[in-house]
Amino acid sequence: MKVMPDAIEVLNAASLFARVAWPPAKEFAEKRRIAQVAGSDSHIPQTIGRAYTVIEANSPDEESILDAIRSGRTQPVGRQVSIGERTRKMFLMSDDLSRVSPIGRVAEGEAPQGFL
Repeated sequence: MKVMPDAIEVLNAASLFARVAWPPAKEFAEKRRIAQVAGSDSHIPQTIGRAYTVIEANSPDEESILDAIRSGRTQPVGRQVSIGERTRKMFLMSDDLSRVSPIGRVAEGEAPQGFL
């Protein structure tokens, strides 16, 4: 890589292939001393925050947070979404999508639940 990222996602709760994807990402980040982050990648309220990043910033302002990430003061925390949660997400999203017309508008003018 010619340009290194400020951080690499090493834990994603929605990842189907966590055991395959996470270890190489973590090893890549550690080897290059790149900050490690996590995310829930959630589309339903029940799994928001399943994975997240603890950032050791000096203050809650944007510049301090970005400085902490760039300096590697991060800790990825969380776990993969369970099969039950994944199934629930699929059913909720398929139900919401069934109410969307072919041109992308939601039937009856309501926003699909589960989309954030």
